[in-house]
Amino acid sequence: MEFTPKNYPEIRTACTEKCNIELEVDRSISPFASTDAPATWTEYPPLKLPTPRWSEIFAQTDNTASGTFIRLILDVYKARGAMYFKKIGQNSVGVKITWPAN
Repeated sequence: MEFTPKNYPEIRTACTEKCNIELEVDRSISPFASTDAPATWTEYPPLKLPTPRWSEIFAQTDNTASGTFIRLILDVYKARGAMYFKKIGQNSVGVKITWPAN
């Protein structure tokens, strides 16, 4: 599924229900905007900030694609999920969101 701000509610619902999901993200809004993404699935967790500080970052995001993607990253890790990244094209990055088994 392609990641866009328009389909963010659908993606967020899948995450709320802890469904594993794979996305295609424009490289320019990913952590790899200025460097190549890894060739194999690799986890890149957010900064090791205390969780209460995440709400401050969340509040500073806007409704652009990059702001929405930042919110997704924070939502996933706050809910104890994981995100893996992989290069899938010159201008695209694959994102795999997974959840621990209960």
